[in-house]
Amino acid sequence: MINRTNMSFTFVILSLMLTLTWFVFPVQISAAEFHVGSGQTYSTISAAIVAASDGDTIIVHDGTYTENVVVNKQLIIQSENGYSTTMVVATSISNHVFEVTDDNVTIDGFSIYGATELGNAGIYLSSVDNCIIEDNRCGWDNTHNNNNGIYLKSSGNCTINNNTASYNNGVGIYMNTSSEDTLTANIASNNSGDGISLSSSSSNTLNSNTANNNSFDGIRLVPSSNSNTLNNNTATGNGNNGFLLVASSDNNLTGNTANSNTASNGIYLVSSSNNNTLNGNTADSNMSDGIRLENCSGNNLDSNTVTHNEFGIFVHSSSNNTFISNTMNANDGRWDGDGIMLSDSDNNIIS
Repeated sequence: MINRTNMSFTFVILSLMLTLTWFVFPVQISAAEFHVGSGQTYSTISAAIVAASDGDTIIVHDGTYTENVVVNKQLIIQSENGYSTTMVVATSISNHVFEVTDDNVTIDGFSIYGATELGNAGIYLSSVDNCIIEDNRCGWDNTHNNNNGIYLKSSGNCTINNNTASYNNGVGIYMNTSSEDTLTANIASNNSGDGISLSSSSSNTLNSNTANNNSFDGIRLVPSSNSNTLNNNTATGNGNNGFLLVASSDNNLTGNTANSNTASNGIYLVSSSNNNTLNGNTADSNMSDGIRLENCSGNNLDSNTVTHNEFGIFVHSSSNNTFISNTMNANDGRWDGDGIMLSDSDNNIIS
């Protein structure tokens, strides 16, 4: 005779064991890989995005892809062989080439151009976090460019590494109301605007970027771009200043180079740019001043080298700043080579 009580008990035990196994050893679902290109499953990046799910990878094979791409899923999108053989060209100049609207997106290894209408960009990040943009060309000569190269709007914790954003009609890399992003080893040169521009963007880190020969400023921080760290960047040969800080405070500039800027200063702090630290920077052969402070207070300038400028350091209407161990040689200003010039400025410490 079958003992139904024992059978029911055994069934319950087995069910519990299977349930526990599911929780202890969850089923692993592998991310899918989608291939785009001639002879591949998908002929456009946009079609692959439609088919993909969060966490998937899209591999783009060599070729030229004419499309405006909206990335609205958490994806890795990378070229198979790098930007020299993989181009994405805007179908419409009135839209971004890549527009990223979801978090955790990677775009890696593309040449990107054609978004030339005002305000558009080769890569545009809109209100996203934790994205990676690396090894791309977003403008590289007068016929392959955008209005802006890379544009971050209200985006945070993003990594922008080893990109070229040059020869664009606006700014090479533009950050607006974006914080805690990291820019490393990017080239933003020969743009018609600034090389790198931060507007109301704070707590970002800029390391070892190059912003040369731009029509305006090399690297610009404008109102309320506070608590940023700029290390070992180069801004030379620009049409205005190498580095410009306007109403931006508590920033740290260390080991930067600002040489041969043709219309103004190497490093210029103005309009209540207060409590900044400038340490170990070099400003040589600029048209006006190596370092200029105007209407600023509480800044600390230590161990900077300023040579062959009109004035080494010019201080106007600025008080309570500290200047320690700066080297100021061969500055040939209107007063025959002033190392440091103070105008309408009080309570500064020079040692």
